Amino acid sequence: MPFSNQWDDDHPFLSTFVGAARGGGFNLKPAFKEIVEFRDSQATPEVRIADVVVSMVRRAELNGEDLPSYGRLREFSFVPHPYKLLEWTTNRRLPRSNPYVES
Repeated sequence: MPFSNQWDDDHPFLSTFVGAARGGGFNLKPAFKEIVEFRDSQATPEVRIADVVVSMVRRAELNGEDLPSYGRLREFSFVPHPYKLLEWTTNRRLPRSNPYVES
């Protein structure tokens, strides 16, 4: 699970949801499962839209693909709001091995 590299150990998300380190990863606290709802992307339109947007961001920003609609999506995300919808970054954390898979 990627996190912002600008978060320190006191960030509310980390202190609320992230527990002890385990191997190269970490355990999530029970609060994560209690608060976060997981839905089937194919059966839930809102989740499907989020999946498509995340896919576009990843393909354009990290893979360097030239997606015709990506420029418009990026403009849309910066329409003046009292908050930022997306914080764009090209920083990428190194992948971690799954601590639950036996070697």
